[in-house]
Amino acid sequence: MSKFSKDQIEIMRTAYGTLSRMDPSSPTYKKFIKFLEKLPKNQLKQLAGANIKFVSMLAKNRLRGESVNEKVAKPMSYRLRKAQDEIEYMIKQGPLDDEDVYDKPGQAMKLLQTAQKALGKIK
Repeated sequence: MSKFSKDQIEIMRTAYGTLSRMDPSSPTYKKFIKFLEKLPKNQLKQLAGANIKFVSMLAKNRLRGESVNEKVAKPMSYRLRKAQDEIEYMIKQGPLDDEDVYDKPGQAMKLLQTAQKALGKIK
């Protein structure tokens, strides 16, 4: 299939136009992303410019080579790395007399690990 027909585009526009939201953790969403990943560039461009609710945005992201979640994950992974460095420093050096923020390094590490696990689930 080299291009979507006008009828196919209109069917998608009508069907997706009724959705109020998309859940990125749902099996349907994941299946749709896999579908988009298999499309050739010319079809992604067609969907990107078709003004189809949700679909056009996701197609544009695929053309740029990133998903919506990747846009969130990249800056968050940098911040997590910085937080991890700070916590490791805190554990090695110990708190200063006026720094009550370091009172519970174990809890800070647990929070960081939870955040890292959550970030690892973003694909």
